[in-house]
Amino acid sequence: MKGADYREDSVHWDSFHVDRPTIIPFTECLAIYSSRSRQLSRPLSVLEIGFGLGNDLSGIAMIDSSAHLYGTEISDVAIEYTRERLRNYEFQILDPYDFLSERRFDLILDRCSIQHMPRILARHIVHQSLRSLKPDGVMYSMISTDEHGAKIVKPRTNEPVRSDAEQFHREYYSKADLISLYSGFEFPRLDKRSRQVECWKELGARNESFDTSHWEILVTPSPEFR
Repeated sequence: MKGADYREDSVHWDSFHVDRPTIIPFTECLAIYSSRSRQLSRPLSVLEIGFGLGNDLSGIAMIDSSAHLYGTEISDVAIEYTRERLRNYEFQILDPYDFLSERRFDLILDRCSIQHMPRILARHIVHQSLRSLKPDGVMYSMISTDEHGAKIVKPRTNEPVRSDAEQFHREYYSKADLISLYSGFEFPRLDKRSRQVECWKELGARNESFDTSHWEILVTPSPEFR
């Protein structure tokens, strides 16, 4: 499986990333890294699929400078920016369509990247991820739901927030779609993020947008793949 057709989107993603402000890393990604690192008592080998401007990988590097960081990305603008940003850390950029490596990674992150791929390419990437995880490795993904009316909203007002990435191809997945896409994995977590919104508000997170438009997925290789 090659990504020649999808590669044409790289120019559009370049324009998406130009002059885009650096933002804080995604809390869930840091929490999962910290939890797994404590459990295994060592720095982790981490791959992020579609790392963008490197916000999550940079956040991991800040909490653990010994982490082994890898990433895939099709935007040259994002690649150069992130390479400079992580110049003082162990960081390697892999082929976005062919990163298969037997049992290399403790953690694979997909923060809304696979959802922008045609489904045949998404299945290829997920298969490579399965074969690239260590036996006790985990993969964390966020993927668009097919739920009518799902949206990103501002706290308190519930005012919809438009994402700049909406201009790009996006696939919407039902629960059955995800179980099929991640065949070969077990699902310790498969939830709509909307279930967490009220909890976040109660905890006082007032300056963020709350995303009700995605599945939140944590998967591990099934026993036959360990």
